[in-house]
Amino acid sequence: MKKRFMSIATAVAITSVACPFAMYQTSADAENSFLFGDPNGDTEVNTNDAVVMLKNYAQYMVSGQNTLTDEQIQAADINSDGIVDTNDAVLVLKYYAASMLGSDVTWEELLDPSGTPDPDTGDTLTIVTFRSDEQIYADYLPELSGIPVNVQIVGNSSIDFAEELVTYLAEGNDADLLYTEGNEYDNMQLDDDSFTLPLSELGITESDCADLYTYSLQRGYNSDSTLKALPLYTCPGGFLYRADLAETYLGATSPEEMQTLIQDWDSFADTAQALSAASEGSVTMTPSIGDIFLAQKYQQPWVDPATKKVLVTDEHLAFAEYYKSIRGTGYNPEINQWQDDWANTGRNGEALGYFATDWSFSILATGTPEISWAVCQGPAPFYWGGSWMSVYAGTDNPNACKDFFETILFNAQTSAEVAMLYGAPSANRNANQIAMENGLGVYDCLNGQNALEVMLENVDKLDLPAYTKYDNAVCYVYLDVVTAYANGEYADLDTMCAVYYSETADLLAE
Repeated sequence: MKKRFMSIATAVAITSVACPFAMYQTSADAENSFLFGDPNGDTEVNTNDAVVMLKNYAQYMVSGQNTLTDEQIQAADINSDGIVDTNDAVLVLKYYAASMLGSDVTWEELLDPSGTPDPDTGDTLTIVTFRSDEQIYADYLPELSGIPVNVQIVGNSSIDFAEELVTYLAEGNDADLLYTEGNEYDNMQLDDDSFTLPLSELGITESDCADLYTYSLQRGYNSDSTLKALPLYTCPGGFLYRADLAETYLGATSPEEMQTLIQDWDSFADTAQALSAASEGSVTMTPSIGDIFLAQKYQQPWVDPATKKVLVTDEHLAFAEYYKSIRGTGYNPEINQWQDDWANTGRNGEALGYFATDWSFSILATGTPEISWAVCQGPAPFYWGGSWMSVYAGTDNPNACKDFFETILFNAQTSAEVAMLYGAPSANRNANQIAMENGLGVYDCLNGQNALEVMLENVDKLDLPAYTKYDNAVCYVYLDVVTAYANGEYADLDTMCAVYYSETADLLAE
């Protein structure tokens, strides 16, 4: 993106000329003999005014005394914070520089820069991602803001993408919108202002995002609580289970009855015991401890953002004991998530179900017309996966980027159309209502049940705890140590915690 204003050094070097635009005056200074931004009183806003302000600030810092009169202070305190300082001088220089470039910028826009992106100069809106399925955005929007939309594939996975994107951009290739997985993985991308733009610079505000699921918006903030990315769709979680086995062993004849049996973690444990007893130990609730952790990991924070220390709360310790108590009934300790036989345990009747999301149905439940599956919410809200999009700091099409978000995300009707085309729910609640009315969420393996109605209601309850860039790595160290504890490898919780602290120390030092 071209810089909105010339540098301060460049602005200071330019010979002062009269500003051609009418000066902004607040009601408070309507009778002030000094124009707003013109503390030297020469009726022009230019670099000389900034110099006066900086000299005053230097004197104030040394002696605590202002060299300006009350009227001059009123004209010079641009941001109205009660002091004339470098921030005010910078705003004057930006105003002057903009006037020299022929911009009609106002003081209001300088004080609140949202909504004033640069004019578009690029001839293509380029979306950079590793996901070939995101070609659908170009298919749906072959043209946006008068220019063609192009999807550029870089790398083959999220791991490759992070590395190859840096090379792609360094080579000067075109980029406007960048794929990200939100702050769960890409804090570095979102934290670097030379890499991604705050979305406020496009004029996007939190009110624009009011219809988005809370967790999906939270994932777009960086470490400084600046909104840097927006979700393209959502991956709501629920409990996908064998309806035939639930009826045989538990007497549950509907998703509502099944939900009652696993409405919280205590109920889940009790039902696991009942299932094990009824099936004579042949069926566990889920295949692996990783399945249960997937639904549990968003229930508490992992690292204190202020101290960058691993948190071990009563909840963390309670879940360690919980995993130990349901070993062999809630999950099979011999199976790991994603190993070869993991996906077959449900089909084979060795596990009642999975904590799953819509995209995983094709892995776990399709191709089994002889098996009856169903979905309920489960003990806790969670999500599994998703795509977010950030704006490259070097974009030459900021307005087209904003139009992209408005079309794909904020406009419920067009967002619903994209969801239907993509086959995945939008991150916009209202869009999903439209899409579900048109059949989105009905899967053959579920005998006509609309899974999204259940799972979207569930994920809408998810409010993520405070997040740090360390959380994803730290939480899986926790999973490793609680798995070992449940398997009897540690004598007690103190020993487990000592290992946990030790194995996360290097992660937090990075």
